Order: sequence, then C-alpha cells, then structure tokens
Amino acid sequence: MNAPAIPQIDVAPAERSLWQSSLQPAGCPQCRQAFLVAPDRLGKICPSCAKGKLEVQPALLRPEPPELIRLPQYSPQQLVGNVEAWIKPVWLKPAELDAGKLISSAQLVYWPTWLVDCDAQGSWQAEVGFDYQVKSSQESYQASGWQSRDVIETRVRWEPRLGELQRPYENISAGAMRDQASLLRQLGIYPEGEAIDFESDQIESAILRVPDLPPESAWPAAQTAIQKAASLECQQAAGGQHIRNFTLQAEYHSLNWTQLLQPYYVTFYPDEDGSRQLVYINPLSGKVSGTLRASQRKGWLWSGVTFAAGIILVILAILCFALDAVLPRAALLGLPLIFGGIGLGVLSPVPVIWAWQWNQRHNQ
Repeated sequence: MNAPAIPQIDVAPAERSLWQSSLQPAGCPQCRQAFLVAPDRLGKICPSCAKGKLEVQPALLRPEPPELIRLPQYSPQQLVGNVEAWIKPVWLKPAELDAGKLISSAQLVYWPTWLVDCDAQGSWQAEVGFDYQVKSSQESYQASGWQSRDVIETRVRWEPRLGELQRPYENISAGAMRDQASLLRQLGIYPEGEAIDFESDQIESAILRVPDLPPESAWPAAQTAIQKAASLECQQAAGGQHIRNFTLQAEYHSLNWTQLLQPYYVTFYPDEDGSRQLVYINPLSGKVSGTLRASQRKGWLWSGVTFAAGIILVILAILCFALDAVLPRAALLGLPLIFGGIGLGVLSPVPVIWAWQWNQRHNQ
C-alpha cells in the first residue's frame, strides 16, 4: 500500500528554521543540484559537477532538522597517503594532479538518506524452510575391497506459514538523491558505525546536499526495506532457517520522515583541456576515486626528447665511423651508439601512445 504523500516546504532564506540559520540555500545552474552552504561559499565551484558555480536560489526543505549524522573518521590531511597511492599508477600526470593540492582544496560534503518511522499492520504468508539431516552410506572400492562410509546430508523441508504482523519500524532508510547509486560507486561501501544525534554546529564548515527525491518518491524503496525486515522476523518467529515467496499485505500509519547525513570529501583538478575532474574521498574508509587523466603534453614531450636523443646517438655513431680511419677502433664505439640510437627511435612513440591509451581507458 502506498504511503500518503508527504508535503515539501519551500523555505525562503528569512523563513529557515534554527538548524539552518547559518546556511544559505544555493544551487548550481549547470547540474541543477541544490545545497545548503555557508555564505562565503557562494560563487565557488559546484561540488557535484565541478562545472558551474554556486548561486543563491530557493530550495525545497523540510522544516525539521536531520535526526542523525555520521562524522568523518579521518581529516583530509590524514588521507594524503591514500591520495598519493591513488595517483601513483599515472606515469605522466598533469601538474595539477598532486596529492597536496587535492587535499588542500578538499571540501566536506554531507549527503542525505531518508529515515522513516512507521507502524505496520497486516498479514503475511510465505514458505519457511527447516533444515534436517539425512544419513546415507557411500560405497567405494579400494585396494582392500569395497568400503562403506556414512554421509550426512543437510536438506531443507519447506512448509507454508501465515500470520499477522503488527509492530513499529524505526529508521528504515531510503535514498534521498537520484544519483545516490552513482555516488556510492565512487565512494564505496561505508563501514558500519554508529550515527550520532544531529547538532547544528557539526555542519558549520560543510556543504549539505538537499534531497532531490521527496519522501513520497522514496517510499517504495522504504516499503521494500520494511518487507525485507519483516521477512526475516517472520522466519525467526516460525523457527525456520530459510524463507521464500514472502508476501506482506499491510497498511502503514504514523509515518515520520527524518534524515541521516553521511560525509564525503570532494576536490578536483583541471586537466590539460581545462576540464575540472572530480575526486571523491570516503572519510570513513579512506577510499579515493575519480577520473585519473594522464598528460598528453608530457607524452609528446618525452617522445620528442627520446627521439632527439636517438638522433644524437646516431649522429655520434656516424662520426665514430668517419673517424675510424684516423682513430683506430672508433668504429667499435659507433656500433653501440647506432644500436642505442635506433632503439631510442623505436621506443620514442611509447610515452605519447601510453598517455593516449590511459586516457581512453579511464575516460568517464
């Protein structure tokens, strides 16, 4: 059953509730993402797309503050080593792809997840599986003749069950952002940890992403999570080890929506085309991700230097051969020089090809 629609409130700056008093609604004209930011962040690069700049704009906000927040376990400075390890595979990197520069410009951003409390009442039915063991024997022929050994096999007996369910569910999570799956692919799994009660001073220097999925759009995902939790509870109540074909016909009352805020760091660097490449850092696990671009210019430079060095060696080899009549055995020196020059000439395209192939593989 679908939950009733949850109204959203258009909060103008002068009407913001106390928990938002130090923050300014802002948005990016490029990606259309809305944020809550400190006033001094207006005009800064958007932390969501790195293409536009944050501008003052109204935002659809709920009046109540978030309920829970998870704070970073690591500061940006503690993660310099992680960023350096992430950059290390790039042989020819742009000048701006530097761990120190990335860390110095890292911004703390909180992304929201909906939390819903509700009372569920209804009926359920399913097939519950019960493990049981079957003893049999297995015959095998060995040097001394036929041997028999006991084999214990675990099987599952499925039985239909049904019942009534009436109980509250608290803090069932559901996505609050349309790009949450994409963001989590960058940030990875957040380690399990206790969230703490939200306090307004915890976000004074951070950027908050405003949910772009209203609760009524997030409700189907929350309802699926409730049914999954109910499935495990009904399995336990029936005393089984497995459950399948679970269905729940329920009504949901007293819905209460709040938010959980989770952190990440975001920074960026300009590549050689002038495009800003976002870098994400998970402050709970230390994972670093983003687009790693190689320097095509450095590839051309090193290819040119290598080719030029090869030409110089070939010229020196020719000189050695020419001087052989005057300086005995000069030709012996010319042989390794000419082979070295030819080798450098053959290898000279490697840097530019490597940079091109790297960027093709890591283009996003």
